[in-house]
Amino acid sequence: MKKTPRKTVRRPAPRRKSNRRRGNLASTVLPLALIALLAEMGAAALLSPRLQVHTVALSGNVNASREVLLKRLSVAPGTPLVKCLPGALEKRLSQEPMIASAHVGWRWPDTLTVEVTERKPAFVAKVSGAWWEMDALGTLFRPVSAPTPGLPQVLDRRERAAPKAGEVLPAETLQNLKDCLAWSEAHKEFRLASVSLEKGGKLCLNSDGGMPVQLGTPVDLPRKLETLARLVSDYPEIRAGYDIAYVNLYAWDAPAVLPKKELQLPREPLL
Repeated sequence: MKKTPRKTVRRPAPRRKSNRRRGNLASTVLPLALIALLAEMGAAALLSPRLQVHTVALSGNVNASREVLLKRLSVAPGTPLVKCLPGALEKRLSQEPMIASAHVGWRWPDTLTVEVTERKPAFVAKVSGAWWEMDALGTLFRPVSAPTPGLPQVLDRRERAAPKAGEVLPAETLQNLKDCLAWSEAHKEFRLASVSLEKGGKLCLNSDGGMPVQLGTPVDLPRKLETLARLVSDYPEIRAGYDIAYVNLYAWDAPAVLPKKELQLPREPLL
């Protein structure tokens, strides 16, 4: 008789408990080691003399003095570089009236970089008897002893307290002012000397001949300026402005002109 071959039963290999233990140990120790490493690096950044502010690299300032800007920054030598938060420092610098914007950064190991952009004058304004340069956003940022040549002049005749550096013209008033100046650029024959901000929010254009054009409140300002353009085009006396006491455009469709002398103006309507 032939012997029946025995079936070989394969049993699963026993699990190696040592490998599992090693894996559990690694998953526990590695995060702790990483935390310890980060803590050590943070301590080094805060305590190491090599990572403290020793230099402030300032650029972009022409009119604003370095001393004034450093005072605004208020960062003492030896301050850890990581404690100099760029956003907070940029906000401090923006409080300086001469500065339009600022960018602060780190340059390792010990330098704080500061790049500023100064305001540029777009107008020169006389407020409470003093002249100020004003940027295109309507910010009074620098007092001057006399009108800056080449800049449009704004005369603020409203009853108000003396301004402070950094004061901003209301947006609506600024836009009305820009509309008047844009009109004068398109009608240079009028020879505008200044724009006045009068009491009650009224506007007035002053020619270099001394003639005021009283626009009244900004209501219907585009129509008032259109009427003035037609008057300037049709009447040489108004273009010159020397013999006219004033032009009143409170009502855009009913302009009034008062001559200084007995001028023979046409009796028919001006428009």
